[in-house]
Amino acid sequence: MLQTYTFQSAKPWPHLLVLWAIHGNEPCWTYAIHHVADLFHSWELQLLQWSVTMVPVCNPKAFAHNKRYIDHNLNRMFGVCPQDAYESSLVPELQTLIKQSDMLIDLHSWPGLPEWFIFHDYDHPVIDQLIHHSQIKLVVSWRNL
Repeated sequence: MLQTYTFQSAKPWPHLLVLWAIHGNEPCWTYAIHHVADLFHSWELQLLQWSVTMVPVCNPKAFAHNKRYIDHNLNRMFGVCPQDAYESSLVPELQTLIKQSDMLIDLHSWPGLPEWFIFHDYDHPVIDQLIHHSQIKLVVSWRNL
């Protein structure tokens, strides 16, 4: 079972799911989210709207070995799931979490880039607001690749 953190506001809809470490060699977000969860638990940080579920490590074995994946790229296994792969054991739980959410953010690390970026592939006003408030200037999508 994957470790999750869930926090709700008085207005828990919509529900946001945030995934980290789909690839085990992308640890930076994972370390940050444990700190964010501590801030929520101590009430130093509170949600004013929405609910959020955060999964700090989606691929625990790959994360423990600092490898992108063990058998197959977990990010490519939704819908096509080879049963002999370690990652296939993770897909059902992640699919359940995805089905329970209204929006999904899948965060990745990318070594060597000079600045942070967002890959944005779904047009929605709320997502556009999240991107705007993130203050990250480089936004990439399938439309401009």
